[in-house]
Amino acid sequence: MPPEPTKIVYTRHAEEKSALLARYGFPITRQQVEETIRAPSLVIEQPGGRLIGQKEIGEQQRIF
Repeated sequence: MPPEPTKIVYTRHAEEKSALLARYGFPITRQQVEETIRAPSLVIEQPGGRLIGQKEIGEQQRIF
């Protein structure tokens, strides 16, 4: 049986960041965020075991 999908919870910070990016002409959808979390192009390890997933969405843009 396949594992249950990970539940993604959007914090107030994430919602505010999304709104800010949209105001600057760089809208990011929840679908793009979820695809990046589930299948990042690049994963960077941070102190404390935190992982940062990234995915290119344009020639010069990435979702973090």
